Amino acid sequence: MRETLDYLGIRGMSTYSFRQSLLTMMHFEKGYSLRTLQKITQHEDIGNLARYLEIGQQEADEALRGLWG
Repeated sequence: MRETLDYLGIRGMSTYSFRQSLLTMMHFEKGYSLRTLQKITQHEDIGNLARYLEIGQQEADEALRGLWG
């Protein structure tokens, strides 16, 4: 992947950031459960996986507002 990114001239992206973005999208946009992602990534601790996902303050605020409709 590194060679491809270099060839395309894409800077600031790594295999880590790609994986993190993909898992975040799979969870929040596609609705895959943390348990499913844990199986895919083979994280032993689901808490570590949860910390790995990108969650902004806006998403947190919207989740709380959604509780009271």
